[in-house]
Amino acid sequence: KGALVKYGFMVAVSFLVQCVFATYLYYDLPDQYDSEIFCNNNSFLQSSAIGVFLLLMLRNFPQIITQGMIVILAEYYKNSDDSTDVLHNRILRVPRRTVMFVFAVCTEFTAWFAVLTVGCLFILNAESDTLIVRSTVAITFIEQIDEMVFNSCVEAAIRDRVKDTVFLIPGIGGGDSEQAKSRPKAKSFYLLFVTSLSLIIIYSLRFNRFECETWYGRNGTHV
Repeated sequence: KGALVKYGFMVAVSFLVQCVFATYLYYDLPDQYDSEIFCNNNSFLQSSAIGVFLLLMLRNFPQIITQGMIVILAEYYKNSDDSTDVLHNRILRVPRRTVMFVFAVCTEFTAWFAVLTVGCLFILNAESDTLIVRSTVAITFIEQIDEMVFNSCVEAAIRDRVKDTVFLIPGIGGGDSEQAKSRPKAKSFYLLFVTSLSLIIIYSLRFNRFECETWYGRNGTHV
């Protein structure tokens, strides 16, 4: 309850700022795709931009799922300096879990999905190769707003405590999202998956949606 009162405003501000940026970019999109502009842009740059953006965005999805499971299912937690037998009770009633799920998890998923959708559309609608790069940088900035607010507004001691806390989910074990860092094979597969997905997206758009004549693009980088 104390954390919700103390840091709830921070969560609300991050959510609103991301939604405002995403809404502005959405209404700034053209009503229809311009096939000539899309085909003239460098396809390798398009796929690279989409790939980098998806690489940054999709990594957050497992974390959101983990956070949802922690809010709903976690009953115990332990800190990094605790012994293996020390567990702290974390029994919360359903109403409080519901409030936390809606306020923390649902808002983050909504902002994440909005930025993901608008970001892909914004990058694909860029009118030149240079604007593709600028669009990718701008959308990446929006995606990191919540992290910037967290690092700027939360005390270092609280950040370290959050990082070192492991929540235990019955039947699953540790619910710490940091476990993903110890899975090099999963990371390699993730990189291969995102690279393939970005190439498939651009290839499908160029030859199925817009019927472009070439794969590379007719124009070089321009403003």
